[in-house]
Amino acid sequence: MTRVRVLTAEDRPRALEIAVRCFGANRFYQKVLGYCGGEYSAYWELMFDLAIGDASARVYGLDLDGQIHGVLVATFDRFPAKTRAARFLAGLLLRLGPRRTLHYFQLVRAYDRAHAARKHDVSREARCFGLMIASTAGARFGPTFIREIRAALHREGKTFGTGVIDAADTRLVHFYRRLGFSISPPFVFLGGSASTIEIATSPGPRTET
Repeated sequence: MTRVRVLTAEDRPRALEIAVRCFGANRFYQKVLGYCGGEYSAYWELMFDLAIGDASARVYGLDLDGQIHGVLVATFDRFPAKTRAARFLAGLLLRLGPRRTLHYFQLVRAYDRAHAARKHDVSREARCFGLMIASTAGARFGPTFIREIRAALHREGKTFGTGVIDAADTRLVHFYRRLGFSISPPFVFLGGSASTIEIATSPGPRTET
């Protein structure tokens, strides 16, 4: 049975396992974040702690027969809650140090600037990042996962989802274009080449919470 659901604290170990495997060898994120090795594990552990359970975020999981095989983080306006943000910052400083923490904030600022040009109504926007599909799921589940997440965001009252991708990864660009995303021309992004992506949400099958 295949379903998409909102992850809870109990799902964090599996979500972290998938994130480390998917991002550990990702050269684009190595460049823009400046992380490597175990630093990815620390970053994603802190990120899941920040996002899971926050009222202005959803961490969606692709559940195949009771096992999570895909993860995506979606954040809404006013994310994160102040107390959670303070814990996240303290965790970054403690586990990764000030230099890596600065890299993270540079990424956040660059991401904000990339989307500011479109002058969106942020109250209707879902910012999505970290699309991660485990190799055990198979390539065909990526489109299914995105289709279900679009439906879930529609039910959250969001009218469009956005993201930033590696513009130099032609397979990734073609993947999103085939699914109906609009893709911006490439631009310089923290020493790399990136594009923003956007798609309207839509009604569809019910995602479980």
